[in-house]
Amino acid sequence: MLRVAFISEFGRAKLKDLVALLSGRNFETKEFQESIVASSYAGLKTGIERFVNETNFKNFVMILKSAGFTSSGLISGNNATNMAYIIYLHGRKNKVKQSELDGIVRQWFVMSLLTQRYSGSTESEFDRDIRQINEHGLVKYCETIISSELSDSFWSTTLPQELVTTSTISPFWNVFVASQVKGKSEGFLSGHVTVESLVGIKGDLHHLYP
Repeated sequence: MLRVAFISEFGRAKLKDLVALLSGRNFETKEFQESIVASSYAGLKTGIERFVNETNFKNFVMILKSAGFTSSGLISGNNATNMAYIIYLHGRKNKVKQSELDGIVRQWFVMSLLTQRYSGSTESEFDRDIRQINEHGLVKYCETIISSELSDSFWSTTLPQELVTTSTISPFWNVFVASQVKGKSEGFLSGHVTVESLVGIKGDLHHLYP
């Protein structure tokens, strides 16, 4: 919660910067000012309130579910989810059109999972993305990254290769299953059973994919 609230409200991702701001550090003059302490605590409070706002949280969960992620078992790791929520809160704060924001959040979340964008230096990746969002605008930056990361060659070559695995916990498999849930696909050789009803039932995984 602290990381998401801080990044979405302050446009920075390194927690050492939060500590500095709460201590009153002026990053331009390198001095410490009481006025910055007060404004930093107020900003953090606002960020936390946005995070825990019931409407924000429920809308965000519905966005993920609308992409087929109806079970937490389909989400490998929390970093992609955290950044997706940061983007959602940032968009709400900056009054991005709701329908446009929903689409961006869905696409960014899936892109993050498929490219494992936040599996390495997470804090640095968060910091780079939020700074670029602030500089270029949320919609423009996200659309640019999504189109470049999920190119035609990714869909035709990279993803098929990554799906050649026996693992049922890989992000590629999870996204595949989520896509079947979203498409309301029926279980393999099970016309009366949907993929969504089988998600999370390990013993019935063979019904998902031949």
